[in-house]
Amino acid sequence: MKSVSDPKKLGEAWSVQYEGLARQFAALLPPGEGTFVEIGCGSGHLTIPLAGLISGRSLIGVDRYAGPYANDRETLMTAIARQGLKDKVQVILAYGFKWLSDQQEGQYEAVISSEFLPELSTYELEAFFSECHRVLKPGGVTIHSFLSPRPRNSRQRSHGSGIWTA
Repeated sequence: MKSVSDPKKLGEAWSVQYEGLARQFAALLPPGEGTFVEIGCGSGHLTIPLAGLISGRSLIGVDRYAGPYANDRETLMTAIARQGLKDKVQVILAYGFKWLSDQQEGQYEAVISSEFLPELSTYELEAFFSECHRVLKPGGVTIHSFLSPRPRNSRQRSHGSGIWTA
């Protein structure tokens, strides 16, 4: 990771970081057509570059957009329109964990997240992974990451940083 000394260039650095992460996720996704789910899509840092890489597939972004993240949905919707991804990306306003539990078994090719796992307790984490696997089609994958070079809370310290696949 390259350091950034000019705060005005921080947004660009984050974009480059997420574009690289999107390429890593895309390489792990099953081939062919299908639907992927991103839990905690926020303002689309991962959603937008990933959607551009997954031809013949659609992406459902799920987020509750509450508290400090309330404006992220508008940012994501603007980016989807600007990038011409309206037919490829659907955004659902819901708490991701609850939304997953309401989905039918075996209907998605992948469930992904970035920056979502540290928000869950140990109990919720186990239940979340169980739900991820339940909604996957045979051969589907679940991929999760967080981009924290320095852990800021106990969940990040206990799990480190990187990409998790199952």
